[in-house]
Amino acid sequence: MRTKRRWVLAAASMLGLMVASACVKAAVYTNDTDWGGVDLTLQDGDVIAGIHTNIGNFSVAAGATATVNPYDNGDFGRVAIHADSASIQGTLSADGAGYPAGQGDGAGSGRAGAGYGGRGSVISSGTGGEMYGSPESPDRLGSGGGNFTGDTGGPGGGAVRMVIAGVLTIDGMLSANGGAATHSRSGGGSGGSIWLSAASIQGAGQVTADGGSGGSDAAGGGGGRIAFDTPDPAFSGMIRARGQYGPTARAGHGTFTFHDGETVDLVVEHDIALPPGTNWVFRSLTVPENVTLEVQSTLGTVEESYTNDIASRLRIIEDFTIEIGGALSADRLGYPGEAGEGAGTGRSGASHGGRGGAGSGGRPGYGLYGSVDAPTRLGSGGATGSNHAGDGGGALVLDVGGTLSVDGRLTAHGGPGGNRGGGGSGGSIWLKAATIAGNGLIGADGGVGHSDGGGGGGGGRIAFDTPDNQFGGTVCAKGQGGGGVDRGRNGTFHIVSDPERDLVIDTDIALPAGTNWVFRSLRITSNATFDIQCVPGEQPDYSDEIVTRLTILGDVTVEPDAVLSVDSEGYVRGAGEGRGINGRSGAGYGGAGGAGSGGDGGAPYGSAETPTRLGSSGNEHNHAGTGGGGLILAVEGTLTVDGTLTARGGDGNSRGGGGSGGSLWVKAARIEGSGHIAADGGTGHSDGGGGGGGGRIRLDYGWIGGFARRPEQIQESLNPAELPATLDFQGVVTVDGGQGSLPEHRGEDGSRLFKHVPFPLKGTLILLH
Repeated sequence: MRTKRRWVLAAASMLGLMVASACVKAAVYTNDTDWGGVDLTLQDGDVIAGIHTNIGNFSVAAGATATVNPYDNGDFGRVAIHADSASIQGTLSADGAGYPAGQGDGAGSGRAGAGYGGRGSVISSGTGGEMYGSPESPDRLGSGGGNFTGDTGGPGGGAVRMVIAGVLTIDGMLSANGGAATHSRSGGGSGGSIWLSAASIQGAGQVTADGGSGGSDAAGGGGGRIAFDTPDPAFSGMIRARGQYGPTARAGHGTFTFHDGETVDLVVEHDIALPPGTNWVFRSLTVPENVTLEVQSTLGTVEESYTNDIASRLRIIEDFTIEIGGALSADRLGYPGEAGEGAGTGRSGASHGGRGGAGSGGRPGYGLYGSVDAPTRLGSGGATGSNHAGDGGGALVLDVGGTLSVDGRLTAHGGPGGNRGGGGSGGSIWLKAATIAGNGLIGADGGVGHSDGGGGGGGGRIAFDTPDNQFGGTVCAKGQGGGGVDRGRNGTFHIVSDPERDLVIDTDIALPAGTNWVFRSLRITSNATFDIQCVPGEQPDYSDEIVTRLTILGDVTVEPDAVLSVDSEGYVRGAGEGRGINGRSGAGYGGAGGAGSGGDGGAPYGSAETPTRLGSSGNEHNHAGTGGGGLILAVEGTLTVDGTLTARGGDGNSRGGGGSGGSLWVKAARIEGSGHIAADGGTGHSDGGGGGGGGRIRLDYGWIGGFARRPEQIQESLNPAELPATLDFQGVVTVDGGQGSLPEHRGEDGSRLFKHVPFPLKGTLILLH
């Protein structure tokens, strides 16, 4: 039977520390020294640095505060203790003993914070420092925060290494925190290193490597790195490596590493991060209220495809609990600006599970990537604008043998863009558990684009793999807006097609492209957006495009302020049969695209009788509006649209033409409501852009036997007298051409077809000659 061990990364109650006598002269131990087996006790005011070996018992007296001599152009900043035993009853501090402001591998620039174990916080006039060093054997100094016009940032934390043959007891404080900024416009330093090796680590004190605070108008430093190397983790005090907040976002937490987790019931009660890994194993894991446990991922290095990135995997043998107010986070832990497979350019947002939004002067990373049902890819970074793009979300795979209970937050959000930057795309969350329960939030949203032309990031990907889904909270992968041309598109949540399932969409999420989606009913609640994805074709005649088909065996309800959308899900970057011909023209589909400055608009194509094509992209390649997508919706009951059902084309950006509207082919027993059904073309850019042509809409009402999944049952169950002979929809149906930079550059309107399909009569046909 295994002995149950419980690690609590928590703060213990500390007794008031006695102040050492002022008459004791402080000692300085800054030379490498072999102590020949004698004891070394540090008193109040003592200063230490260098390598100290062959110590009998190393201790810091109760009430004493000893410090590590700060780094000075290549000297000091670190201490290594090799002893038979050790006891820290007072304080041993390497706070601010690392690199000075603006120096170190993770130095911040401008007003940004420094990075080390976690990324430094970003701000509009500076770039946060990156991560570096080893999580398992941390021996690097923390870096200095950014300097801004002569205002000095905070220094990084120093490095403490202890190798103890026997027991290491920490009832006092051992710290390597980054230094706070000295001015309101300078960044905080990153935390340093604490690496402890011992036969046993005991006590109830504090071990910290926090980042330093930035100034009131600047950003904070990232956390440092802490590693415990011991077969007997009996320490019950606080272990923390917190990243500090800034005006735009919080810096990343630093890392904590230890071994032999299979027998550990881990309770995380202070902010810290697990470094990247695929073999993290705990017996149980609990994240309580007001605590954030971050999980880092490994960035890929193969440009453009980046298929060698690695999601972190946590295996929990028993239960995993995220309490109310607690958080397990991979937020902003994916690719930095303009890196990753879905990165954009200019000021655009990044793509992943959903497309990023176009920014002013650039295009998003249009290609979606990664798996829908087994998501493991990292989110991409937004376009940098002025070097202040949002980071992508990280990637997390949880394998829980018992119950995964999420009453707090489990997220992999992309980061916001700063100073004209685009938002990062959401990352990946793949949950495998015997039971998934709770009423919290599970999300992989994109980051918001900056208000000055930054496009929003697309949503990420979320998948549940469980035989017992009892989760009653919110699942979202929202694409965000910003100051760009359009918002990022929603990312995906893996939903299994099920004719016995009543699907309720109460948040922003997307349904992946497919031709066999079947549900019993569908309801989209107010303020929720349900995106339906499509697959643009790649053949010369675009014959391999996929318009999504969705069959509902009962009713569909789009509530007021709710959206069922295939907006901008068509062709991109000058592609599609009706693409803008040249210059800055708009795309055609149901109607011709508007002529832009220097070129004719795209021609109409497809059929008003069978609207099954995707909309095309306008011209001006990288800045053209995207075409609208395509949806074939068969509803065996009543379709009620009080919100919006839409297949609009995207607007042109930076002289680009608008995309053409897409396709909506609806066949329902009844179509009711007072909302808006639209397949409008996108607007051409004000600098010579032509508007996109309108798309195509067909609304069939009445008998749907030839279209539905179970026509035999429909024919037997429907009463012909109950089917409407007129269209009951009281709202607006539009296929308007998009506006151009001039009135003559407007796209043509598309096609609308309303058709009553009568119930087929049964009887005898007599042919007379």
